[in-house]
Amino acid sequence: MKEAKNTRYIPEDILRALIARSGGYCQNPKCNCNLFPFMADGTYKNIKEAAHIIPFSSDGPRGSEKRLDTSDDFLNIILLCPTCHTLIDKFPERYPASMLREWKENHETRLKQCFSTPVFKDKKDLRQVILPIFTENKALWVTYGPSSLSKDSILTDAAEMWNQAVLKTILPNNRTLLAILRANSHLLTKKEIELVEQFAIHKDGLEYNYLSGDKNSSVPRFPIEVTLIGKEEDHARYES
Repeated sequence: MKEAKNTRYIPEDILRALIARSGGYCQNPKCNCNLFPFMADGTYKNIKEAAHIIPFSSDGPRGSEKRLDTSDDFLNIILLCPTCHTLIDKFPERYPASMLREWKENHETRLKQCFSTPVFKDKKDLRQVILPIFTENKALWVTYGPSSLSKDSILTDAAEMWNQAVLKTILPNNRTLLAILRANSHLLTKKEIELVEQFAIHKDGLEYNYLSGDKNSSVPRFPIEVTLIGKEEDHARYES
């Protein structure tokens, strides 16, 4: 078996894995800036820096800490922005290896959670997750929606803002809400499950109207009662 070389060179496959596992964001939890920001001219910049947790040289930052077999091991590298990379290397006593590994692990865990649908044991926990999403959708509807006060003003671009809000926020939010509600149907009453399916029909219709280039006037309105799922004082209204 060929012995691994301890070098400053980070292999391309390691870099690709680091970018994928970081989602393209700085892994310092107090930063999380975009490592590939788009610029005003439509181009994007690559500001990622692969920082060694334990350095190549024992004279480097955190060099006295326990070393891995190779400095370019995936577990020994964290993706940071230039500012955070400089910070951890200038003040290694404040940023020990254990802290940096924790940053990396927690960052990757949060990224995984973005793509998984949570299943709850308690209806209160379910409501704590769905309520902020419903609230965000409502705030956009009140501010820019077809029934908003600003829609009649010639001085605003409410219609265009509403279109953008639907495409960028409301449609993705609706997909997330439906996935969470269906995954937690074991917590719902028969009436609440029916409300979820009414919401699903509304969601599909809204997507058709805003993504197909066509308009279907028969799309049902948003079933507002679905926003009360998990609200204790309203349980009696939904019991079958």
